[in-house]
Amino acid sequence: MNSITLKHMNLKAINPKHQSMVNRAMRHLEKYNVANDQRDAASDTDDYVAYAKAHKKCCNHFDKFLDCMAELPKREQDQIEASPAY
Repeated sequence: MNSITLKHMNLKAINPKHQSMVNRAMRHLEKYNVANDQRDAASDTDDYVAYAKAHKKCCNHFDKFLDCMAELPKREQDQIEASPAY
């Protein structure tokens, strides 16, 4: 697989004490988006091994994203969901 760089979208938290968790959630969301693109590409080429690997990455990163979201207050969650990365 090719090396893919992340865009590192910075999102400022409404409350500064939540900045670390917002950064972590955004990082996992970006990694999920990259893995999802890889999964789509593998699906288009019928490469089952690459698809399974990308699907596993998608599941792991989305689970971590949901864990981060669960620890954030609703207003921070809404801000992340309104971001272009979502």
